Amino acid sequence: MSTRDVVRQLGREWLVALLALALVIAPFGCQIQSIIDGGSDNTDGNGLDTQTAGLFLNEDTSDPLIVAGRNADGDAFYVYGTRTPAGRWAKSSRS
Repeated sequence: MSTRDVVRQLGREWLVALLALALVIAPFGCQIQSIIDGGSDNTDGNGLDTQTAGLFLNEDTSDPLIVAGRNADGDAFYVYGTRTPAGRWAKSSRS
């Protein structure tokens, strides 16, 4: 085997190893992040508190709040509306 073939083979093996590692670690990403953070902001058992940034979907279909979002600076937005018991948007009476 020439040096060029060996380098290509090592490159392919490195890529396959990296992708295999990513497939093993990917499903546990959120759990690993909470371990890295130390869980210091874990106030309700899942790492969420009033300072957590992200997009939050309300699963309670009877509540008019549908979605809430917050960025890292603390700016927030809320989306209100009505939903059917199946979770779909309720049809509006307005045209």
